[in-house]
Amino acid sequence: MMMLVASLLWAIGASPAQAHTLNELAPSGASPWLYSQSWALTGYGYNTAPTHVDYYNGDHLSDNYALDMTPTGGLSSCGQPIYPIWDNMKVYAISSGTGGMYLRKTIGTQVYELKLLHMKNLKYGVGAVVGTTNIVGYSSNTGTSSCHLHVAVHKIVSGTRYAVRPVFCGHEVTVRNVGYRGC
Repeated sequence: MMMLVASLLWAIGASPAQAHTLNELAPSGASPWLYSQSWALTGYGYNTAPTHVDYYNGDHLSDNYALDMTPTGGLSSCGQPIYPIWDNMKVYAISSGTGGMYLRKTIGTQVYELKLLHMKNLKYGVGAVVGTTNIVGYSSNTGTSSCHLHVAVHKIVSGTRYAVRPVFCGHEVTVRNVGYRGC
């Protein structure tokens, strides 16, 4: 059924990636890095190539708006503490292969998921409830060739993940190589 829907979307001019992307801002959250740090979009990110994709090697990722971030100011990209962007987030899943943690929170009546990848020393397991002051892991190169933090925000609608545009500290991260201050 999913292939049929994707094929129909492709035939009418919409790519499969567009089928799992909502062009809307996520609710603003805190930065996933320390308030005293600035991080920049230095790897894959949306608006300018290269960008993340919805599908990769047949896997559905819903990562069109995902960001690859690294610290600025001479800080090492490896070993930096990583935090949830909202309070009262529940750890939904762990991916040891990518050093990933998936956290969910209901805001109003809508469920949002925060996807943090390429971490080491994950501090919490599935079911834990964490907030913006809890370190959930440390930036690393787990599952990739370079240290960075992969961040994506998804809106869960009827069980399907839709990529939405991340907002940290009231700012949408869209410009490369510019430091976004933590909060």
